[in-house]
Amino acid sequence: MNSIVDTQLLGVQNASQRLAPDLVHRVALPIMQTTTERLARLETAQELIGLLIGVHSSASEAAFGAVPRDVAAVEREDAAVSSLSRELDSLRLGDDANIERVIATYGPMVRAEYAR
Repeated sequence: MNSIVDTQLLGVQNASQRLAPDLVHRVALPIMQTTTERLARLETAQELIGLLIGVHSSASEAAFGAVPRDVAAVEREDAAVSSLSRELDSLRLGDDANIERVIATYGPMVRAEYAR
């Protein structure tokens, strides 16, 4: 998201303003989230991944306990847990794009899983 900000209102003094003070200069600046807002998004992404790890761990445990044991399902679920764990470890507060991708990708999955 971008916002048009009147740089004169921000008190920005640059050479062009000094040469033509009657001109209003507009620049597109990204709307910055506060650290608290960014941290909340990071925690949301972490929680979503954690919930999916739980879903896959439960499925792996069920496949392991099945008679006969479903080895392929156990391996598939364990691979999903490993992949999600790596993704969880890769989340960083400053990586807004990755955080938003995780929320957009896994949010609907978690919602669908827990709506059952």
